[in-house]
Amino acid sequence: MLLSTSLSVFFLFWSALFLIDYFLRSWQVDRYLRLVENYGLTISPFQLRFYWTRCDNHWQFGPFVAFQTWVATSKLSRLVAIWFTLGTLVALTFFFLMPLYLVWLLFTEVFNWYSIMQWLNSGWFSWLFSVRVNTDGFYEHLEMGALPQDRISYVPFQNHVQTGIIPVIPGVNIPIHHLPMFVFVLIIAGVLHELGHALAALCANVRLNGFGFFLIAIYAGAFTELETEELNRSSLAQRLRIYCAGVWHNVVLAFIGVLVLWTLPYTLFPLFTTGAGVIVKEVDKSSGLYGGSGFVPGNLVLSVNGCQTKTATDWIKCLEGLRIHGQNSGYIIKKEVVDPWIAKPEFVKQYGDEIQCCEGFSNNTFSSHICFNFYENKNGQVWEVPVNLPVTPALKFRESLGLGRNISRIDRVDILKRQVRSVDNNALTVFDKEKSTFACLSARTVTNRPMCVRGVSRIEDDTVCATPSLFNGTQLLRFEVKSSNEVVLFVGPVTEPLYLVTVSELVPRFRWVPLWLPDLVELFGQYLVTFSLALGVLNAVPCYGLDGQFICYTVIDYFFSKRDVQQRNRIAGCIILAGSSIFLLNLIIGFVKLFLFYLR
Repeated sequence: MLLSTSLSVFFLFWSALFLIDYFLRSWQVDRYLRLVENYGLTISPFQLRFYWTRCDNHWQFGPFVAFQTWVATSKLSRLVAIWFTLGTLVALTFFFLMPLYLVWLLFTEVFNWYSIMQWLNSGWFSWLFSVRVNTDGFYEHLEMGALPQDRISYVPFQNHVQTGIIPVIPGVNIPIHHLPMFVFVLIIAGVLHELGHALAALCANVRLNGFGFFLIAIYAGAFTELETEELNRSSLAQRLRIYCAGVWHNVVLAFIGVLVLWTLPYTLFPLFTTGAGVIVKEVDKSSGLYGGSGFVPGNLVLSVNGCQTKTATDWIKCLEGLRIHGQNSGYIIKKEVVDPWIAKPEFVKQYGDEIQCCEGFSNNTFSSHICFNFYENKNGQVWEVPVNLPVTPALKFRESLGLGRNISRIDRVDILKRQVRSVDNNALTVFDKEKSTFACLSARTVTNRPMCVRGVSRIEDDTVCATPSLFNGTQLLRFEVKSSNEVVLFVGPVTEPLYLVTVSELVPRFRWVPLWLPDLVELFGQYLVTFSLALGVLNAVPCYGLDGQFICYTVIDYFFSKRDVQQRNRIAGCIILAGSSIFLLNLIIGFVKLFLFYLR
């Protein structure tokens, strides 16, 4: 979806929501007014809010009342106290370590930028308009290219960007079609965060005045309102449990996300099986494997050039092996089959890096015929072909959200621009023209024969080991597809199926099971880990408006209990001001990185 289309949908949604709310209130629609009253619904420009005030008769607060009663009467109340105490220890660990980590990030990036500024001999801000971050993750000048890494103090950006504070903007650094999942995960993380505060408060007999959640633009969250007087009367330990409970529950939720990712094949076992091959989920339209003669979503690939692909790891290993070692394997064919298609020497021609031998067969109009070569023990003239087969370099992945890029995020245009490289003349070796015999054969017929490796396999006298005469960085690939009458053949660089074909080792047991279900669950787990953990650890920073602000006041009250209130508040205020400044500077650097990395 285009950015302009996304913005149009965004403004249309909020405009329609605001107008509907306005007219329903103006017309005093009874059902809508009751809904507004019962759920505390408030709609304003780019903001949607639900809020339930404290009332024991409201069903929304029934679970809270039941939980408070259960804690007061159950023998497991001690376990609940241990649960929140453990959460306090975890949150305090982040409270002390996160500011140090943010300081390290700040000094590292500022020192790097200062070194780049010195090398470019530019001002503090002017260098930002002449530098960008390339797809490899390194700073480079817009005109001069890559900056010399040995002349500047530099932490690799592709590793460093994962650990910094990077603003998340759908359509910029996460795909726009991930927006529903993004909002859904934020709601879960925010609600569970506030539930942690609420449940810890109920355990400490602190009254819960209200609970709600909101949606501002595309960012969702929740909030809890506690009785201030009862909260201030509680002990320091109880207050710490309440303030730290949100961070703790976000960390637990992130751990649940890790379990979702680890147990994905087992949780989907009733619907999916593994070890049966890899299933094709998507083929990029720019690939030669797209279309009727290539793959279609749902194809189950069993092998590539005889290499079994039972799992996604096997798929990558097989293709990487072919990419590295080149076309060393061939096919065993009877001489009587090959003889009618042997090309005469005058029709064997070399066009740059390609060898063609099918021009001499006027009755052959099939594009499926390609040139194969094999050896016979004869002496004769000299023929040159390359042996160091060029390969397409693997794409460098850009990093986002702290997650390594998967195949669907690769720059496909970059692959197509670098598919085949010309062969260096120094990569040629001398072949004996009489020993190397060329034949124009049907690729489909030949690839149905047993495979052989030239110089390794034992060949009978009446057979030959024919290998494709592809010396321009392309290879003949034979994909065995289950429940298909014909195999899928492809002539081209191995990088195309490696990067432009999306596969999965989770094979549906039933036809009605959607192929996208594992991806959806995996994306949910990844976002759960990323956003829930970020929401938790960042809330532990002693910064205005975050949980760390209240944790800081409580910790200072504990360690400096002998000092008067004003002195304790000054100490806490200084710490919070420093933490807020560090957090804000890291956030500004994050926006600068976002500009240099995604918007250039």
